[in-house]
Amino acid sequence: MCDAKAYLEAEDRASRARLGVWQVPGGITRPWDFRRGRRSPVIPDGTTPEGRRYRCSEISSYAKAQELLRQGHSYLDGNGDGEACESLR
Repeated sequence: MCDAKAYLEAEDRASRARLGVWQVPGGITRPWDFRRGRRSPVIPDGTTPEGRRYRCSEISSYAKAQELLRQGHSYLDGNGDGEACESLR
């Protein structure tokens, strides 16, 4: 049987000491966030759930395009290779 209290205390200690997954800069991507980012639903008016649809020509840098892709703007990856707006390289 799992001792939930002991587990949560150990997790809290690790978090405060920045051990394990807490040592990754910026944190880790949770599986449900990763899956959501891989298939961003498109609303009929052509936007994403956040209400904004970007064009590569409007994005300031390749890094920003990758950030938007991770946030769920999967339409920026036209060829499905995991890179958004490759023309910005």
